[in-house]
Amino acid sequence: MWGFEPARSAVLVRDFFAERGVRQVLIPGIGYGRNAQVFRDSGMAVTGIEISQTAIEIARKQYGPAMAIYHGSVTDMPFDHNRYDGIFCYALIHLLDRPEREKLIRDCYHQLTEQGYMVFTVLSKAAPTYGQGTYLSPDRFEMFGGVQLFFLRPRLHPGRVWRGRTVGGHGSDGKLPLLFDHMPKGYLREIIGSFALSR
Repeated sequence: MWGFEPARSAVLVRDFFAERGVRQVLIPGIGYGRNAQVFRDSGMAVTGIEISQTAIEIARKQYGPAMAIYHGSVTDMPFDHNRYDGIFCYALIHLLDRPEREKLIRDCYHQLTEQGYMVFTVLSKAAPTYGQGTYLSPDRFEMFGGVQLFFLRPRLHPGRVWRGRTVGGHGSDGKLPLLFDHMPKGYLREIIGSFALSR
């Protein structure tokens, strides 16, 4: 467990969402809820998806039953037919293989309102663990006792500015924030294809 304090990126995304009036947030891979509470504290309704029943039980014990959490894999989305104006996916997408990454991004996109925002944190090639472990395929390695990790090439979304930083810059933890906003659907489709099909 990582404790109950939210990740720094969750706080930044909460601020970003709050500035834009986001009210309904979907968090695929919500875990035990540590990154959800900052959104709730700002008056946003949060819905989560989590594969671990144990994590869901911890979230219920820590944060109460008011937060809707669907039990299941993000690869089985959607779990409802709601549209969300904010989607935050923290430290999950790099655990998925190429078809699963593509499906997750598309499923999230289909649950996004027309003016909504999707934010993913991913591992980048700037992370200190890049290249460690057993090589599986370009930018994908197995380490930590069987965990398969995908590292994103920092070329996906050049020139887009997010909270004063150009997307493509890396945090000290090697995570790369991505912002998919209400761009024309054709452009977003190109971005989705570029990311999901990266090797």
